[in-house]
Amino acid sequence: MASNEYRLEKGTQADSIWARNHNLKCLGVLTATLWYKDERVGVVQWCLKGDVLEIKCLHVYPERNRHGTAFVKKIEELARSWGCKEIIAWNVDLQSEGFWEKMGFSPCEPEPNGIPRYKKEI
Repeated sequence: MASNEYRLEKGTQADSIWARNHNLKCLGVLTATLWYKDERVGVVQWCLKGDVLEIKCLHVYPERNRHGTAFVKKIEELARSWGCKEIIAWNVDLQSEGFWEKMGFSPCEPEPNGIPRYKKEI
């Protein structure tokens, strides 16, 4: 899968509804859809705080789970183009901690409710 076959596009209303219905509570942030060729493979919600891009939730559709690495690389590429210096991933569940570490992220201060967060300087 060549990286130029991936693209991020502004999410649709259906993506936002899908995220809400799957308990991805990220109100007031941008929703984007990851496409691989002509297939929608995931959704991400983020916000910008100064030169930090905060990933509030990232979800690759279960039947498309092999696309997570490309998804994060596209997000990093976009964040760099906006002049961001750091990315913080919120709501990291225990099953995905290894994924974030493989992508070069390290644990940082957890959320107030104790859920881990990971960050990466870019």
